[in-house]
Amino acid sequence: MLEILQNELTEVLAALTRCRLAQEFDVGPTGHRRQQARYAELSADRDRLIRQINDLEDGGGSMASLVETGGER
Repeated sequence: MLEILQNELTEVLAALTRCRLAQEFDVGPTGHRRQQARYAELSADRDRLIRQINDLEDGGGSMASLVETGGER
């Protein structure tokens, strides 16, 4: 279960990165609002997955710290 959640988190983080890049290059107001909404949705998914992973791990915030530091431990 932990591995599944970690894989899903990796996918969400990649989608967040793509979404952020799209925001930077999208010049239209409609597209920008759409990207902002998608980014908010992905951020909520990321936070949910981190909480679930932390619940499964004995040590607590290791995944949260991994995300906050950009993958560096």
